[in-house]
Amino acid sequence: MDDEKRGGRGPLPQRPSRPAPRPARPALRHPPPPPPREHAPSGRGNSRIAREEHAAPASESPGQAGEKTAGPLPQTPEDAAGFSAKQASAGGQPSALPRPAAPDAAAQEAAPPAMAQSAPAAGRATRPTPPPIVPPPPEGPPPAAQPENQARPAAESKPKAPPPPIEAIETLQYLSPPPPPPRERAPRRGDSRIAREEQAAPAREGPGKLEAAYGKLLEKRRREGLLLEGLAALFIALVLCIFLTQVVLVCAQVPSQSMADTIDAGDRLLGLRLAYVGSAPQRYDLIIFKFPDNEALLYVKRVIGLPGEEVEIREGLVYVNGEPQPLDSGFVKGEPAGNFGPYTVPGNMYFVLGDNRAESWDSRYWANTFVDKMKIVGRVVYRLYPNPGPVD
Repeated sequence: MDDEKRGGRGPLPQRPSRPAPRPARPALRHPPPPPPREHAPSGRGNSRIAREEHAAPASESPGQAGEKTAGPLPQTPEDAAGFSAKQASAGGQPSALPRPAAPDAAAQEAAPPAMAQSAPAAGRATRPTPPPIVPPPPEGPPPAAQPENQARPAAESKPKAPPPPIEAIETLQYLSPPPPPPRERAPRRGDSRIAREEQAAPAREGPGKLEAAYGKLLEKRRREGLLLEGLAALFIALVLCIFLTQVVLVCAQVPSQSMADTIDAGDRLLGLRLAYVGSAPQRYDLIIFKFPDNEALLYVKRVIGLPGEEVEIREGLVYVNGEPQPLDSGFVKGEPAGNFGPYTVPGNMYFVLGDNRAESWDSRYWANTFVDKMKIVGRVVYRLYPNPGPVD
């Protein structure tokens, strides 16, 4: 049937079967790892805990580990029954560990004590385990439990040693050497003067001598301080005096009666140097100026003619610019007389006269008739001596 459907081409070819799986390779058995190499404990690089662990047995057999955790294994049927009952009472399952066979007596006698107690593990070095030390039970009945609220008896105090006698203490104080004195440091170059004086003073003296030396030192410093303060005040006063006399004020003394009765001979006057800073002298001002014929001398006169004016004196009266009325002469001493002029005052120049014109040496007689403004030192404002007061 199938061949007819296929047109007589014969049976279908059979598929090739899958190859059989390869047999599994036997597992390689690796040799057991070598035991850890033990090194001797050294006190330098290992801690105390590491040395204690090294001193303990490094490798134990399973039997020894079981003995430490569960106690010794039963050796007889009676022991096995008691061991199972103990496990059941504790709430656990009976141990399924196989009971080891009883050791041969001849082999136990031939083996050393350490080897008889524990079987070594294969391929590992073991150390003998010392037998446990069990303290003996106390003799007599157990002590009765003490209630918590009951006070405990006080601990017996140890007897204290009696104090040494006073004579021994005084003897020790007398025989003990005195402490060495403090070492004094020599004064150095960088120390201040006060530090050197304190270093030179006696350092180990009695209270009275020390207080006296300290008082002398304080008194010396006070005197030096007063001297320095006085010198400083004198220096400041000198500087102020120079500044005032050279910049602000001017002092002058009139040696004659040329300005009487306004200023008498011997009067000491105070002038203001800054009076004409930014301004010009006015008529009738009393000025202090340098004498035109000898600038080393200071003169005091009254301003009469201003720059650019024409001054003429007729019969002792002063006329300016040809005016019919003479200038005021109420400050003039005596009856003026004489005829002078006319004088034409140039720019920045002034014509001056004295109040006592009968005895005054003024612009009427000088070779350099006029006073330059640059030679005016100041304006008289005050009389210092003998009758202090303002001057007009």
